[in-house]
Amino acid sequence: MSVLNEEQARAYMHKLLAAMSQQNGSDLFISNDFPPSMKHQGAMKPMSQQRLSGEVTRALALSLDALA
Repeated sequence: MSVLNEEQARAYMHKLLAAMSQQNGSDLFISNDFPPSMKHQGAMKPMSQQRLSGEVTRALALSLDALA
């Protein structure tokens, strides 16, 4: 995944949150060098096979400010 602009990051966060909600997951985890993951039935579950770069992780975290 390449670097995301603000709109792309916001859209990806919405996609992750929607998928987490549909699967009755909680606690979304985004971290450098790991795939986005969620807590599902008490266990960590990757939501993708693709690891996030530091730049993408930063863009996703900053996009949360726009969601508030």
